[in-house]
Amino acid sequence: MTLMRNATITKKITVVFGVILTVSTITTGVGLWHLKEVESSTKELMEVPLAKERIVSDWYRIVYGGSRRTLAIAKSEDKSLVQFFAEDAANSTKEVSGILKKVEALLT
Repeated sequence: MTLMRNATITKKITVVFGVILTVSTITTGVGLWHLKEVESSTKELMEVPLAKERIVSDWYRIVYGGSRRTLAIAKSEDKSLVQFFAEDAANSTKEVSGILKKVEALLT
C-alpha cells in the first residue's frame, strides 16, 4: 500500500485500468464459455424435435397428395387414371413406409 501512496496519479490510473481490463477479460471469457455450453445444449435439445417435425411434415405431404390423387381417380369417369397413377401410388407407399420406420426410431 505504501507503493500506491507514493505513486503518481498516472501510475495509479494505469494500475486501476489494468485491473478493470483484466477483470473484464476474465468475465468475457467466462461468459463466452457459458454461451458455448448453452449453444450445445440448445442444439441437442432441438435436434430430435426438429427432425420429428420435418419427417412428420413429409409424411403429411405424401398422405395428402395420395388422398387428393385417390379422390381424383374416384371422381373421374376415366378408368385409365388407375394405371396412370399406379406407379406414383406405389412410390408414395414405399416412401411412407420408410418415413414410418424413421418416426418409430425417433419415438423410442
